[in-house]
Amino acid sequence: MERIEPLDIGGFEADYIFLANDTANSGETFYKELTDSALWKSIPAVKAGHVYNVDDRYWLGGGLVAYSNVIDDVLETIVP
Repeated sequence: MERIEPLDIGGFEADYIFLANDTANSGETFYKELTDSALWKSIPAVKAGHVYNVDDRYWLGGGLVAYSNVIDDVLETIVP
């Protein structure tokens, strides 16, 4: 997955955002910088409360089990 820089999110329109915070690296600092920014707060999904923190161990990993867990997370979140 690609890291999104805070300045890259202007005009970002999404119904849902899933954040995989890379806790093994500089994730906490980046997360705070991102979520405190005015640009972040202007995104429709953020305004609607559709931002979900997910487990970086498998969202940033690979393999069939990890991919299955990612799909499960998405379905549990967006399917009523």
